Amino acid sequence: MNKKIMICLLVALSIGGSAFAQDAKGAFEISPYVGLRYSDNYGTVNPDSAPLAGLRLGYFFTKAFHAEVAVQRAFAEADNVAPFNGENVNMDAIRLNLAYHVLNTKKIRPYVSIGTGWERIDSDNINSSNDIGINGGLGFRIFAGDTAGIRVEGRYVTADASGWQHNFETNLGLFFLLGAKKEPKEEVKQIQDADGDGVVDNLDQCPSTPT
Repeated sequence: MNKKIMICLLVALSIGGSAFAQDAKGAFEISPYVGLRYSDNYGTVNPDSAPLAGLRLGYFFTKAFHAEVAVQRAFAEADNVAPFNGENVNMDAIRLNLAYHVLNTKKIRPYVSIGTGWERIDSDNINSSNDIGINGGLGFRIFAGDTAGIRVEGRYVTADASGWQHNFETNLGLFFLLGAKKEPKEEVKQIQDADGDGVVDNLDQCPSTPT
């Protein structure tokens, strides 16, 4: 399964091109991702470590500052006493996150992120909980073209559900930038020396006469 995911990532990134974007300012971002969630006990529920999947939609206000909405679900099972042991537990989140990027002209760009949002834990037979959460994370982007690449992230999430819960998430995804502007390339002025005498034409009194 992991091999198939990596192959899909590499195929998608091959579309991106051979250069990387110099300026993401004004670009919109689409970023699907998958990962793992390591949850706190949530009272007596004790959700196990669970796979998650989500989608991020973002916007770059500058090269460095970025805002996004992330929507995700983790697919956990309850590890508690009978009769609910093994009960499916959905752990949903809708978050608004802000990020600050560094090394903004490099292919690999680290960032730090902080945000807040809605955190929900739900099951058929276990009481649901809807809470406001706070989160913070570290990650980096690897550009594989002007407008595409890989995004890797780790995130800490806390919410007050049966006491403050302390959760950790790791994820790996793709990102695609829409509307990114390329920085204009600086023109390299060639030195003209028509007669090859070592004196440039604009300083040569006889530009067509070799020494």
